[in-house]
Amino acid sequence: MQIHASEGSVSLVAFTNMMMSSVDSFILPSLTLYFLVISVFRKEVDEHTMFLYRDLGRKQIFWSKYLGLLATIVIFYGLFFATSAFVHYVRVIHLPFGSPSVFDTSLAESLSNVFCIVAYLLKDILSVSLATALCLYLKNITTMVTGFLVTITMMILAVVGGPVAMLFPTSYMPLASEGLTGAGLAYLGAIGVTIVYVLVFTKITAKKFKNLEF
Repeated sequence: MQIHASEGSVSLVAFTNMMMSSVDSFILPSLTLYFLVISVFRKEVDEHTMFLYRDLGRKQIFWSKYLGLLATIVIFYGLFFATSAFVHYVRVIHLPFGSPSVFDTSLAESLSNVFCIVAYLLKDILSVSLATALCLYLKNITTMVTGFLVTITMMILAVVGGPVAMLFPTSYMPLASEGLTGAGLAYLGAIGVTIVYVLVFTKITAKKFKNLEF
């Protein structure tokens, strides 16, 4: 990936956002996330090994698995940021466009770059929540195909925009670049949409999980 920027303008946060955007442009990471969810939730059901947790309540099992997946995502983002910081301060700051600053000189730009990183995180949380619901109702291959289509849809709508695009957290990125007010609205919109998805999908999944035959 080539970086085109003015001299001394790429801060750590801006560089991390660039790297995250580059990774997100590939579909494979999202499909890997769906596969991970299937392995955590569906595999034990198909292999009839859920009885191993018979001493635990089903609600406790469900939330342990779900929160474990979310923790995995957060850890990944933490490691990604740490790796980006290492590369930034070892290599990038020695290039003409590199800056040793953590944030951009403009508060609005900093909020926009941070939002983009948060939006990718929210997108993954949404994907995990959706995959959790899908894998308990559909076959594994159907879940993967649906995940592929949803991922493609989010990528396209994030570029095209429009009212429908506001249903996904990554589509608020252009709004986040429209000054402080735009950034504030983007944070509220993306977080609010993700919370709604999480509440709906976890409620559906928890109900289904409760009725599974162990």
